[in-house]
Amino acid sequence: MKIRSVTFFCEPGNPIEDSRIASAGKLLKQAREGLEAAGYEVQTTRLALPPLERTFGNSSIVSAVKYAQDLEAACFVHGIDYASLGVARSTDPPGYFEIIPDVIGGTENIFVAAMIAK
Repeated sequence: MKIRSVTFFCEPGNPIEDSRIASAGKLLKQAREGLEAAGYEVQTTRLALPPLERTFGNSSIVSAVKYAQDLEAACFVHGIDYASLGVARSTDPPGYFEIIPDVIGGTENIFVAAMIAK
C-alpha cells in the first residue's frame, strides 16, 4: 500500500520559529521510517499551516511570498517535502486570494488552498 502523504499540522509563527519546523521534520521522519518498516511506501511528508489570516493577520499579508520562501527553505533543511501555507477563506480580509499566484510562482514546494464557497 502507498501512503500519499504524512502531514504534520503546525503553527510555525511569524516570523518562522525554526525549532517548530525542526520538531515537525523529526516527527515526520520518525513516522515515515516507522511506516516504511511496517511495509508501507510513503510518497511525501508535508507541513500544513492554519488559515492564512491566522498566520498573517491584516498587516503582513504583503510579506507572504518571502514568508513562503523562508518556509520552503526551512522545510528543505528539515527534510519536509511540501508545505501548505494555509487556506484563504471567503470571509478573510481583502488580499488573501490575490497573493496565491505570487506565492505559488515564487516557490516550488509550497501550496495554498482557497475556500471559494461559504
